[in-house]
Amino acid sequence: MIRAIGEWVILTMNEGHDKTPGGLIIPDIAKEKAVIGAVLSVGEEVKAEIGENDIVLVHKWGGIDCEIDGKHFRHCQIKDIICVLTKEKK
Repeated sequence: MIRAIGEWVILTMNEGHDKTPGGLIIPDIAKEKAVIGAVLSVGEEVKAEIGENDIVLVHKWGGIDCEIDGKHFRHCQIKDIICVLTKEKK
């Protein structure tokens, strides 16, 4: 198990995919300049701006990448997260 502490956020990464797990299409420009991730864990110092399972856009060079048990994660601070992606309501 992995858990964020302090002002850190842990993401599962979706690099190289055209869609997020929630079905959002990732534009080509976002794949080149930033990466998409799903929030796995949020540290206790991170305010209610984001929560677990949110899909976020992160600066390509923001955070620290790691691999644990064959799964890719990115540890980043809230300042590295550009926005939360949401589905458009119909």
